[in-house]
Amino acid sequence: MRFDEKLKLLKRYEHAVFAACVHVLTDERRAILASKETLIDLFRDEAFPTASEEERTRKLRSAAAKQCIRLYSKERGFANANV
Repeated sequence: MRFDEKLKLLKRYEHAVFAACVHVLTDERRAILASKETLIDLFRDEAFPTASEEERTRKLRSAAAKQCIRLYSKERGFANANV
């Protein structure tokens, strides 16, 4: 998939990613940081563009949860936390 096509696809999921992050972190500023990292992860996931809608949702939630945990761990001094 071309770069611009991937970006267009991910734009469809921006709100869902942010909603997942803000739900977990309960703070808009932190949710924005986690959302950015989540979208980068999804961009790098070669299977995301061809996955079914159900699988994309699963991948989105999993990636968002991982980034939220990483951010939370980093803020608490566990910078080397493996998630």
